[in-house]
Parts: sequence; C-alpha cells; structure tokens
Amino acid sequence: MKMKTNNLLIVATTIAMLLASCGKRDSRMLTIINEDGTCSREISYNVSEEGLMTKPDEPLRDENINFGTDWERTWSVTGEDSVRHPVPMTQKQLDSLKNAYPDQPIRYTVYLHAKRQFQSVSEMSDSLTRVIQMLFKAESKLDRHFKWFYTDYTFQETFSYPTSHSFPVPIEQFIGTDSASYWFTGQPDMTLGLNGAEQKELLDRIEPKVSQWLAVNFFAHVYQSIGEDYYDEVKNPPVSRERFLALRDSFFSVPAVLNINIDALDSGKQIINILRDFYHSDAYTPILQDNERLDSAIVNKYNGYKLLGMLNFPYDLVMPGKPIDSGIGIIDGDIIRYHLTGERLIPGTFTIAATSRVTNVWAFIVTLLIILLAVGSFFYRRK
Repeated sequence: MKMKTNNLLIVATTIAMLLASCGKRDSRMLTIINEDGTCSREISYNVSEEGLMTKPDEPLRDENINFGTDWERTWSVTGEDSVRHPVPMTQKQLDSLKNAYPDQPIRYTVYLHAKRQFQSVSEMSDSLTRVIQMLFKAESKLDRHFKWFYTDYTFQETFSYPTSHSFPVPIEQFIGTDSASYWFTGQPDMTLGLNGAEQKELLDRIEPKVSQWLAVNFFAHVYQSIGEDYYDEVKNPPVSRERFLALRDSFFSVPAVLNINIDALDSGKQIINILRDFYHSDAYTPILQDNERLDSAIVNKYNGYKLLGMLNFPYDLVMPGKPIDSGIGIIDGDIIRYHLTGERLIPGTFTIAATSRVTNVWAFIVTLLIILLAVGSFFYRRK
C-alpha cells in the first residue's frame, strides 16, 4: 500500500502551523492570586454539545481538555459572559440555542467556563498540565516581600516543552538564540529603535531561516525513521545502517532539503528525489512508497507538535493590590494580559511573571498612632 499522501500532508501542515502560529481554539484563561497565597483559575473555551450535557459528577473530556469533578462548570452564550448557566445544559436550552443560531454549530455558540480554587500556586500549575493535555509542563511560585507600609507579591509561572518531543535539529543551527526567541516569543525585543522598514527587514531575514529549520526537521524525522526502524527492509542499500544514520546531518546544507515545500502534496516525492540524488540509488524509494508503518511512525512523531500547536490561550492574571511590573504582559486596569501559545515554548522555557503591591493600611495607622503617642508624651512631660 502506498504511503498515504493525506497523512504526510497532515505532518507537513502540522509543522507549518508552528511557523504560521495558527492555533484555532477560541479559549482563554483567568488566573487570580489572593493575598493569603490561595488562588483560582478559570478556563473558558468553545465546547462540544456532549461536553455541555455532561453531569457535574462526571469528568468532562473534550478533545485534549479534561476536567475532573472538582472543577465548577457553567456556560454562557458567546459574547454574553456575564450571564452564566449551570452545566449540564437542559434539552430545552439546547433546542432554544439551535433555533436561535440555526446556521452555527453549538461549539461556536456557547462558552464553557470551568473554575477551581487552589491552596497554592504550585497545586494550580500541576492541575493545569492534567487538564490541558497538550504536552507541556507548568511550574509556578509566589513570593511575598513585606515592607511595612506595603507588601509586594511576585508571581511566576513557567511553561516548558518535554525534551522527549523536542525537534531533532536545534533551531540555533540556523539562527542565533536571541533571533529564535524573538521570533517565537517576542523577547528580547530586537526592534527597539527600529522604524517600520527596518523592522520588516529584520523579520525578512529571520523568516527564511525559520522556514529552512522546519523543512530540515521534517526531512530529519523521515530520514531517522528509515534508518532506525526500517533499514532491514531496504534491498541492496548503498551504505550500511550506521553510515546512513551518520550521514543524516550532511543533508542539512543540501539546497533541496532546505527548500522542501512542506505544504505541498508531493512532499514525500521530494524526499525520494533527495535520497536518490544523494546516494545515486533508488534503494530507499520502496520504503517511502510502500511502507504504511513508516507513514504511521512519522505521523505519531508529529503528534506532539500538533498538540503543541493547539496550545493557544489568552492568559489574564489578577494579582493582589495594584500591578507594578507585568514583565512581558500588558497592564489593563487591574488585569495583566499575556499570550500563552505553543510556539512560545519552542526556543525554551516561557515564563509569565508579574509583581503587584498591596498597601498595608494598618501600618499607616500604627505609624500614625506611634507618632501621636510620641508627640503626646513629649507635651505631657513638659507639663
């Protein structure tokens, strides 16, 4: 059976998605930190009809999101978040929504809101990686600094991508660390002092290198699968398995590899031609054409990237008191806004950090009383 073109296209589209940053799920997350160290988190997203009908005493599983019974669930019509209704939705409510929005699937008509209280920020982060099953790790900490008249709170939540699912070819082989971090996270800001034309020139220099890096990783996965899993099936190979694997990196400067069109339907044929030209042999063609297991192995390896691409949450943070430092976030009144997306985890860890300040009113009162007592004592002694 020939290698399924649609599966290779899924693989290619998945890795291209990371370049385009095109997560589709309409979701958001609200994190609230309290003065006593407790916290809460609410995750809102467009849910399936089955999810809306799930009973409170049953876990809710919807694609790669899994809420246990310890999460309080409500729903609202999209755009009307202030009006919340308990889950499960009744059949009458469901029928009413279908009548009101006949041309729109229920998933895009309502939001499900899942909220839970936590005793610590570490408990909250541990829970997140169990709820959002998209191959990432979250760790957080909260520090309090008492300064008499006020107390500063510093919160950090760090997200990372498991090394077991990392790209086989590091991006640093194509661009510098700062350029890679800027492309995927916006930090460090390399556009300071640049005008619009200069910013475009900067991005135009980075984008082709990122495209080449993605193309090389696409090729490396296919190549590695042949060498590690299926080389015994290659008839009359031009080199040994060990030599074949050792030569992998030699392809990373080959123009045909750097310029693989991973969006094309014939991406598999492109790899066949590359191997034929390099080894002057058609020995590897049957493996790429006829091995359904190879097809499956490649798709499975890319499943991690697919889940990474699905991670896409506007992240709102509310801290005790008034925010005074938002890190890479934007302060909007009492809310600090961030973007948590899968591609931001590619260069390394991605950290959301903020500091807020709570005024200790009692400290002013105590200080004033001390001053008044001191002044009163002074006049009392003079009498």
